[in-house]
Amino acid sequence: MPVTPLPAPLRAFLAEVNVASVATVGPDGAPQVTVMWFLWADGQILVNSRAGRVKTRNLARDPRVALAVVDHRDPYRSLHLQGQVARTATGASAREDIDRLSRRYTGRPFHADEPRVSYWIALTRWAQWGLLAAGG
Repeated sequence: MPVTPLPAPLRAFLAEVNVASVATVGPDGAPQVTVMWFLWADGQILVNSRAGRVKTRNLARDPRVALAVVDHRDPYRSLHLQGQVARTATGASAREDIDRLSRRYTGRPFHADEPRVSYWIALTRWAQWGLLAAGG
């Protein structure tokens, strides 16, 4: 389905505290998947990673991303997103982002002081299962 506009019930679902399985493309074309914290803000998805991880190398080479967000209360409700990295941030900005994500998921700032990278993902496609009424 097209990305614009994401219906209100799907935006509300993204505002809930669920985790996302985030897939990047490896150098050999194989997918690499990681479960991550995320935040829906300003029409994009924010994720953050420690610098130097496989996903950061993959995204530096190929900005395409797929995400699956499953309802933590009902695994038969899910949202599947495709997009690409529209913006990255490092340094103090990325540190603020991981603290923001940590507070969302744990209620406190992030525990480790390490180089971080933030990725803002612009959506290009979406599909859902069980989140919209038939015909929604």
